[in-house]
Amino acid sequence: MDSFILSKAKEVFQILGKGHRENAYQSALIVELRDSNYNPIKEFPIPILYKGHLLTTYFIDIVINNCIPIETKTIKKLTDKEFLQIQNYMVNIHNNIGYLINFSTTAVFEFYKVEKVDDKFIRTKIE
Repeated sequence: MDSFILSKAKEVFQILGKGHRENAYQSALIVELRDSNYNPIKEFPIPILYKGHLLTTYFIDIVINNCIPIETKTIKKLTDKEFLQIQNYMVNIHNNIGYLINFSTTAVFEFYKVEKVDDKFIRTKIE
């Protein structure tokens, strides 16, 4: 799955190029995933509860097959803030794998697989 998602994200970045807003890359990636018979959902809602009370709702950029979160960014460089975001999404949808993709504003494309192993999160840059 890693290499498939990576290849589709790279294809989107090669075709669109740099400088677009995040929404353009998300929409193009959804087209690629749908054309490959995956079931992507854009802006997948996650209710955040506190003692049974709904505090807010977060939205994951893309979820495939109702369980794998993909968070996309268009920033110069990923920071711990973005990794914490995908980790929180993974915890809230009870999945141990997620992807963080940066369709960077510079020429650098970043793709990370984030895994939860024994209550620790491991980031793996995939090229």
